Amino acid sequence: VGYGLGIVAMALIALTRPLLASLLPEIARSPEELTAGNVASGLGEGFGALGGSLLAGVLFALAGAPFVLVTGGAVMVVAALLLLPLALRARAIERDALRPADGSFASTARTAVRELAAGAATTLADRRLIALSTLMAMTIGTLGALNVLIVIVAIDVLGYDEQAAGYLAAVTGVGALLGSVVATTLVGR
Repeated sequence: VGYGLGIVAMALIALTRPLLASLLPEIARSPEELTAGNVASGLGEGFGALGGSLLAGVLFALAGAPFVLVTGGAVMVVAALLLLPLALRARAIERDALRPADGSFASTARTAVRELAAGAATTLADRRLIALSTLMAMTIGTLGALNVLIVIVAIDVLGYDEQAAGYLAAVTGVGALLGSVVATTLVGR
């Protein structure tokens, strides 16, 4: 059960990057603010990867995998609640786009498929959007592969136990922090 919940959690976490990428331009009032928001997001992600990985390793050693998953889920709920005011403030979100007049499930599903098809057609018509979508998909795929690789390296290559994977994953947080610090030099350019 715990590992099943972990898979669901990771699938939902993968949705945060596209959501953030679409939300930041909506709430930024200038290009400089958007750049600063992206840098702050990168710093937050780096701190989260470093601190979260270290904390997960410690919690795993003390209480096991189910406790780590429950704690991670609780942290995600708190994070979602903290971001809710930002999402509500975004000025260009179409709240009624997927609500058809009759409100039935079948009608809502047809509307959702039509909207997804329109989005896909728009993306496929613009080479820049194709490149951006491909880059995002490759980034998410690479991060997923990195998470699996970290566990394999920790256990099979280095001969450590499972909790060491959390500490090894913290190294990716250090890299994200360093990249974000370098990116701060781009703010205002």
